[in-house]
Amino acid sequence: MAPDYSILIMGERIFHNDSDRSVIKLTLPLSLLKEPDGKQRYEAWLMWLCDTFTVESGYAGLSFALPYARERMFPYEYALAQRFSGVMVDSLGTLEGGEAVEGLKGACWYTILGTPWLEKLGGAERQKQRLAKTPEISLLPYNNGVILKAGELPPPLGEMKTEGLSPLLVKVNQIIRPIRYDGHNGLHFYSEYEGLQFEKESSMKWFARFDEASALLDKDEIGKSYDPVRITRWTDETAPYAGQWASIVNGTTEYIQTREGQKMPPFEDKYGKQHRTCWKLLKRDDKGSVYTLPVPGADVAHINP
Repeated sequence: MAPDYSILIMGERIFHNDSDRSVIKLTLPLSLLKEPDGKQRYEAWLMWLCDTFTVESGYAGLSFALPYARERMFPYEYALAQRFSGVMVDSLGTLEGGEAVEGLKGACWYTILGTPWLEKLGGAERQKQRLAKTPEISLLPYNNGVILKAGELPPPLGEMKTEGLSPLLVKVNQIIRPIRYDGHNGLHFYSEYEGLQFEKESSMKWFARFDEASALLDKDEIGKSYDPVRITRWTDETAPYAGQWASIVNGTTEYIQTREGQKMPPFEDKYGKQHRTCWKLLKRDDKGSVYTLPVPGADVAHINP
């Protein structure tokens, strides 16, 4: 029988390669989430692990729990994975330290993005913007990155005949796809059950199971900008922050210092003529960022003097 609780640790030395990663795997029963404080305890465990070990990548959610003689159960895991798209294939998870340097395994209830991977995706602020219309997915910061949390409960099993793909996992997959591992090394190692277990082709297909649906989301985002833009205000608009601003008119630059809430002044040229102008925030008195993210659905105008 598969254990209700287990912890497995695989150090990087076993791989004889300094570039590989250590792996920690915890197994907890699904019944934990039904307890009064079960969800909070589960998340607290995850956050503690991420902070304590400065986790670089990982996932937490539903998986198929197999007995220790797992290779004999490969055919069962393989069959269940074809049926339930929302469950992680994880029987050999502790042996995936080598693949961890190539990319993330995939979308899960909790998907861990360490700083190196997060930077490849454009940073935390960019992900917040991409998730603005999907409030069910939250970003949980930890000391080496963020965790994408797809809902307060694990996404559905994704039974292909009745439920189909989980929309939240499709969205998470869309975000992480540029840094996702492709599965070319396979989810199972060779055993006597050849043809009834994951091999290279079927493994790569499993890793890409959300890609077609995620591509439809990509089409909806064509033309949208998620890059931060400098904070600007036009003459007579209100300054959102106290700080230093600048504007250029006819090749002449003027600098001003404003208070928070102050009305932005016109630009006065050397002849005393006033011009309505766009002021750019250079420095905030509170040391905060002078950049912001574009509002979802709005057009962003980049005005270069």
